[in-house]
Amino acid sequence: MDRRSPEVITNSRALVEVMGRWPSFHDADLLEAVRGDGDIEVVVHVFEMTDRVDAGGYFVLTKHHLVRLQMLGVTTCDMPMGYEGDILDSISATASAQGIVVAFESVVDPDRDWRAVCGEARIAEVTPCDPKGRPI
Repeated sequence: MDRRSPEVITNSRALVEVMGRWPSFHDADLLEAVRGDGDIEVVVHVFEMTDRVDAGGYFVLTKHHLVRLQMLGVTTCDMPMGYEGDILDSISATASAQGIVVAFESVVDPDRDWRAVCGEARIAEVTPCDPKGRPI
């Protein structure tokens, strides 16, 4: 059985409840990435793009939230050194024989794509924020 992101990420329901579905993380801002002793924590500003356009010709964005994603018991990781400030194409997670594989794909630079294999991936916190990614 192929299990994907919302099924393998603990507490994914917290994010689904505020967004209405599991987001793609396309164009989400990766604001922070911290690698500790066997753990990684990232903070991502996620939002929903509507089909409405504002006076400036930009799509209207709604449902702005900061998502704190923790990867615990990391066994392998190829996160670039000093990684932060990225715009993401996607975040995905799949269950494998080695553990939970969490993949980050960058819109900015494909050399910044990375993966971590961990024992547990979980949504630690979902916080409403303004369009600039500042907590409300």
